[in-house]
Amino acid sequence: MSRSERIEHIIQQRKPLVEKITNVTNNLYTLTSRIKTLETFKEKLAKEIEDSAIRQNLSYIDFTDTKEQINAILPNLSKLKTRFDRATLNIGVVGMARQGKSRFLQSLTGLSTEEIPDSNMGFCTGVQSAICHKENITTSGLVWFYSPQELFNEVILPYYDTLNLAPKPDNIYEFAQSILPELLDKSEVNKATYQHLKDYHDHFEDYQKWFQINSNPYGIDKEKIREFVSQISSDGKVKYYNYLPVKKVEIICSFPKSDLGKIVLIDTPGIGDTKLNDPDIMVKTVGEDIDAVIFIKKPVDNSQLEKNDLLLYGTAKSALKELSIELWSFMVLNKIDHEHGNSKQCEALKIEIDRKNMFQKSLVINCTKTEEVNLVLEEVLNYLDNNIIKLDFMYAQSCQNEIDKIHQSLNRELDKAKNILNKVVHDSADIGKFNKNFSLLWTNLTSTLEKLLKQLNENRDKEAVEFTKEVQRTIELARQDKGLPSLEDIEEKANEFKSYNSAYDLYLNQTRAYLSRHFLSLDKGLKLYLDEVKNQVAEVLINQGRLKGLSDKKGIEFIQEIMEKIPDELLPNEENQIKFGFQMLLDFELSYRGFVQHRIRENLDILTPDQPNTLKLSKTSNPEQVLKCLTTAHAEAVYKCEEALESLLCEPSQAAFAIVEEFLDRILRVQNARDEWSTFLYIYRGDIWEDFQKIKNYSKLQQEWLNMIEELSKVNQSDNLKFIQ
Repeated sequence: MSRSERIEHIIQQRKPLVEKITNVTNNLYTLTSRIKTLETFKEKLAKEIEDSAIRQNLSYIDFTDTKEQINAILPNLSKLKTRFDRATLNIGVVGMARQGKSRFLQSLTGLSTEEIPDSNMGFCTGVQSAICHKENITTSGLVWFYSPQELFNEVILPYYDTLNLAPKPDNIYEFAQSILPELLDKSEVNKATYQHLKDYHDHFEDYQKWFQINSNPYGIDKEKIREFVSQISSDGKVKYYNYLPVKKVEIICSFPKSDLGKIVLIDTPGIGDTKLNDPDIMVKTVGEDIDAVIFIKKPVDNSQLEKNDLLLYGTAKSALKELSIELWSFMVLNKIDHEHGNSKQCEALKIEIDRKNMFQKSLVINCTKTEEVNLVLEEVLNYLDNNIIKLDFMYAQSCQNEIDKIHQSLNRELDKAKNILNKVVHDSADIGKFNKNFSLLWTNLTSTLEKLLKQLNENRDKEAVEFTKEVQRTIELARQDKGLPSLEDIEEKANEFKSYNSAYDLYLNQTRAYLSRHFLSLDKGLKLYLDEVKNQVAEVLINQGRLKGLSDKKGIEFIQEIMEKIPDELLPNEENQIKFGFQMLLDFELSYRGFVQHRIRENLDILTPDQPNTLKLSKTSNPEQVLKCLTTAHAEAVYKCEEALESLLCEPSQAAFAIVEEFLDRILRVQNARDEWSTFLYIYRGDIWEDFQKIKNYSKLQQEWLNMIEELSKVNQSDNLKFIQ
């Protein structure tokens, strides 16, 4: 692959991590929110729990470290996401003022002093510039401006704090219109710093127009670039103030060297000036916007790094603590080629720097010579080409390690929190009281359910009242509402078919269908009867079982809600019999289709054409004969259905007895049934007996506490906090 293809490959390899980092970041924010919720509830528990030991244990649950770790990692994740989301490889160029940084960039990019100022008359670079390489393009610029509020908060106010100026203005416009406070400490540094603030104040009218522009960034031609990046004109005669509200500038141009791909050179303001936000800009740039950094140093009098050089190095190093700066930084020693040049100092300093392993590599070049500067770029790009993926992984792994610590730290606190309320909810002093209450309840419950079963047994050969009523109503309705055709209808249909027999067959089918529809209503009677039986069971559970505290429902809805409250496992490694019994009772139904329909159908054959017992028409048929046969067949069918149903009137009673007996077998008579009930009722003892009302309140608090812990634990799953493996 070409260089540009390899750089594009690197950029694309980074992209998948962006979404993963976003997801982890969102989960960390969710953790913070839920930790705060849990802490608030912890304070509530400390007030409501009377047990001093519990309150003491609550005080030991401390999420302070976890929250601090989250707050510390979030900015780093943001920087990492920004790094991986970039569409370019970025190389930063930093240096103290007048070391050759601007000359280095000019040689590398082919730009002039008009676009990259290099004045020797003082600090010249006013803002951070990003120089973007694009093949075959006319040089131009994009300018990003601060908003008035951003400029006031991020730039102006720090001067007031640093210089101890008072009173402070409330906004940028008050700052511009009021008189600057007098500088009390008139040290040379403070006076120079104060002068920068004075520039912002005195020249507000010169730059406030840029707050009003409609586009941000604002496009400019090549000839205008210097006015927005420099503090002074190239001849030193004119001071510029357009740079004051500028946040950053992007210069787009074609570098002289081909096949560079998507690279950006970032030029930071010269460090060492008294303009307050320059060091902050450099730290932010190095930490968030670059993949490698080139330091520029022009040795003059000695072969040692000076105090300001070390300060610059330390400032850059602090910007990205997760990745050692010596792995991604280079030192360029700017050599002056003339009789009184600094070649010896450069070579001596290179030896010293290499000995200390402060940089990936140091190079001695003349920053004014394009061919030498291009060698530096080639060296940096070769290194990134071969190592950027490894560096990215090291950086990402450093962040992931910190997140893993958060996961572990939070788990430790949650483990402490899970069982902290068990003592108040499972107090041994209440066991005896519970056993006494349960024994009485068990006796009453079993006795009353057995009485109900005995009553059902006594009635098992008796008619089911609700079902009987519905049968009688249905038979009467069937006799009254026959659905038979009129003589006119019969005549018309016979003419249509040209046959009375065909019309007769048609009306037999229609009459049978009409009659069978009446019997569908028997479903209602069957359901009413069985529901009444289930309601009787529910009443026993509510009263003798004392379960009314668990639900305000009645009848079947009560049984359903109790079944849902029974835990899936009551005894270790044992099938839950009482839950199964409740489910079985709920599921049991008597329906017309399953219980009655087949017995009705066999008595409707007389209304079916071509059956042996179907009434036949004479050879000389007429409408009256057809209607008479239909009426006779209908009456016979109703009579036979009535006989069949009368033989079934006791069967719902037998079915009711059977299902209740099966229910009692499951919830009372199987092995361990009593133990299951004891376990179940112990859980809800506060809802059942007034003696345990305090426990009920504590149980409710415990459940809320455990729910919050569960929700927090779900987010704190390891997979939710991983963006690399």
